[in-house]
Amino acid sequence: MANTFGQGNTKAESGFRRMLRQNRNALLFLGFLLLAGVIHACEEFVHDIRSWDRIMPISIYSAVTVLFCLTFIIYAGLLLFWIRSVHNRLLPSRIRTYMIASAALMIFYLALRVFKYRITEIPAIVRLTWYAYYVPMTMIPGLFLLVCVCIRRGGRRGKWDERLLLLPAVALSILFMTNDLHHWIFKPRPDIRPFYGQGGSYSHGLLFYASYAWMFLALAAGMILLLIGNGRNLRKTLSLAGVLLLATAAILLYNRMAADEYVRPYELPEIIIFSLMGIFEVCIWQRLIPHNDNYAGFFAKLPMPVMITDRDFRSLYRSANAIDADESRLAEALSEPLYLTPDLKLSGRPITGGYAFWVEDESDMNKANERLLEANELLESENTLIEYENKQKAENAYLKSRHHIYHEIAETMYPYQKRIEELLGRTEPGAADFHDNLAYVSVLNAYVKRKTNMLLLASEKAVIGVHELMLAVTESARYLAYVGIKTSFDDSLAARQNSGDDEEEPGYPADTAIALYDTFEALAEQMIGRATLMMISFADEGIKLATDTEITPDRSLCALPVESNFAEGILYLTILSRKGGE
Repeated sequence: MANTFGQGNTKAESGFRRMLRQNRNALLFLGFLLLAGVIHACEEFVHDIRSWDRIMPISIYSAVTVLFCLTFIIYAGLLLFWIRSVHNRLLPSRIRTYMIASAALMIFYLALRVFKYRITEIPAIVRLTWYAYYVPMTMIPGLFLLVCVCIRRGGRRGKWDERLLLLPAVALSILFMTNDLHHWIFKPRPDIRPFYGQGGSYSHGLLFYASYAWMFLALAAGMILLLIGNGRNLRKTLSLAGVLLLATAAILLYNRMAADEYVRPYELPEIIIFSLMGIFEVCIWQRLIPHNDNYAGFFAKLPMPVMITDRDFRSLYRSANAIDADESRLAEALSEPLYLTPDLKLSGRPITGGYAFWVEDESDMNKANERLLEANELLESENTLIEYENKQKAENAYLKSRHHIYHEIAETMYPYQKRIEELLGRTEPGAADFHDNLAYVSVLNAYVKRKTNMLLLASEKAVIGVHELMLAVTESARYLAYVGIKTSFDDSLAARQNSGDDEEEPGYPADTAIALYDTFEALAEQMIGRATLMMISFADEGIKLATDTEITPDRSLCALPVESNFAEGILYLTILSRKGGE
């Protein structure tokens, strides 16, 4: 028992150390961020005390410049550190590309501020630098929105329509940089020369306010996508909401301190930049963005011999079972697999920044092949006879099963065939109800045809695809027009499923799919003569109908539960795909 207690303590200590290692970088990042805030506060404090210039032996401006540049170096170092961290933690994807691009623009924005206020004094260059501020200011919200869209969509494949979201940012950036040609954003006063953006020397055009509207809408849309996409996960939603509340509180506090002329540890751009970075990090920590922090540990636990090297074939990650091969054999394995021994096959392929190698043990397969060769020699003489007998048995079994299936389908569809026969029997050409009866027969014929097809599918497959169910409902709905019910469809579910990366088609258990179709037919027949319009849509929970009728259908005739409600003269019905609505 004491030994067990000691092992528990060892595991707890190991977990605590692992947690400390994982949090060390985050604590260092926050520490340097706080240090930058302190340095900037000192810069503001020194800058505001003009009287020191008469006391201190050095210039106040020089001291402020040193503190200003030191703050920039810390911020740039933190952003570069974060870029490297994202590059290492995230798999190659468009999410990683957008995040790294936004961080690079953040560094560019901070560098422009240093260039304008501490390097150049030429009015034309100062003015162009001022215009260039707005390039990252408009592009970063667009990239943030792209990251949120990718998180919401998932998958690794890029989609062309995502990049359309950057068009407003690109257009606004071009307009900012060409403001000297049109003055649609900043309108300089004619009596101010030279013009380089000094206060009171210009007025704002309509596009200036449009650019800020774009920034706000892009950031708001991105946050809404994240919050809506994780509405069912309280922990993730609270984490995102917490970062958003902290950022809002920091902005409000900044505005208050600026209004009261207090010393501020951070400026508004830094607050926004690191708030966006915080949102990205929450998405990574909460596994909204797949990542891995412990590649070495992951590889060390692999039982299969695997190794990742750099371009010079130096080992970076290796599994517990090392690969025994020199550089020449590793290089050879990149072009085609080679055998280290008759049973061990070495393979390799290039990856980003290096190569991956792995060894496959084919000893079991080789032994099995030897046994198979021996068995084949013994069975070769009997193969022809066995093959013929099996073929005959398979054909007989198939014919017997098909006959049984056709008999069951005929019994199932007999009541509907009987109804069709009775309708046709009492239908006379030229009679008043001749057209109505033929229209009703058309509806029943479509149902019999499609249900027969679904029963045949059910005899072969346990699952009937959603596409097959859609085809059945669509064909029945098309014939409803003959009895005076115009139908329309909402294909959003089909479009959403077609946009996924899964190759396997989604579907229902065969009996559920048939029950959905039966229930739709039962409801549709009750609407004949009592409705003129019907909207049909497919949802995750089943089939939804909306029709202009005032009757309540008899749900006892339905194979599945049906939810209904009236609103503004429209009857809304939902056929639930599971009994009991579970």
